[in-house]
Amino acid sequence: MEYLDEAILVARQAIQATPEAHPARAGLFNNLGIQLRNRFSRTGAMTDLEEAIDAARQAVAATPEDNPDRAILLSNLGVQLGDRFSRTGAMTDLAETIHVTREAIEATPEDHPDRARLFNNLGLGLGIRYERTGAMTDLEKAIDVAREATKATPEDHPDWAGDGGPRGGC
Repeated sequence: MEYLDEAILVARQAIQATPEAHPARAGLFNNLGIQLRNRFSRTGAMTDLEEAIDAARQAVAATPEDNPDRAILLSNLGVQLGDRFSRTGAMTDLAETIHVTREAIEATPEDHPDRARLFNNLGLGLGIRYERTGAMTDLEKAIDVAREATKATPEDHPDWAGDGGPRGGC
């Protein structure tokens, strides 16, 4: 834990030392967010998760829409919002998770290896929202997205299960 605390301290110092307009700033915020999420995973401290979400938002805000790194930054924000939803049950977090994951998919080239994982994450979010609200449109979209995840996963990929797709055809 000592090394994680030090990594967070160094990440904060790097952000403070970097001019606001510097292109590396988004990556620094992303690194801080990842380390804070790691600490949250170990301690359960919501303050770490809140700060991780804030750092992820700043990373996205500092990244131009045409930057190829934007998709992963959006994905990281979506994962952190999903963590908060899992902890609090706040539907606004689930809705935002779904929204930013869609944005991440739109920002990801069709042949990118992360595309299937993003579709899978979106499908999981839509499935959870369906379970909470009973909205059939979410279930239908979750099924469509699972099909897209399957199409985007090469058959020799470890996530390709024997019964027809990524993670067992979720």
